[in-house]
Amino acid sequence: MALGVLQAATPTVLNAVYDRVWIQEIVISAPSPDGDAQARACLRKYRVTDTGSEFAPDAGEWITVENVLAESAKDHDLAAAIAGLMAFIAKRAAAQGLVAHEGGFK
Repeated sequence: MALGVLQAATPTVLNAVYDRVWIQEIVISAPSPDGDAQARACLRKYRVTDTGSEFAPDAGEWITVENVLAESAKDHDLAAAIAGLMAFIAKRAAAQGLVAHEGGFK
């Protein structure tokens, strides 16, 4: 599976045109089992050159989603992403003997 390429809504023009967006980092944190989770993603503009890709010189833009679990109840794509990620983690944890089995969460 290849990661998708996002086209920038507004390309950045410096000494070159940076017209694509790369999702550089995704962070999900849930500090307590009694609370909700937070997600952040850093998006960076870049361009394709003859020798590869080159990031724009800025540090990128962060998108933040507070209350991920509550938001996933309202957004099918977010719900599917969280469910898929949790299923994959459960499978890996079971393979490493960290959980009893990979069959779902309570």
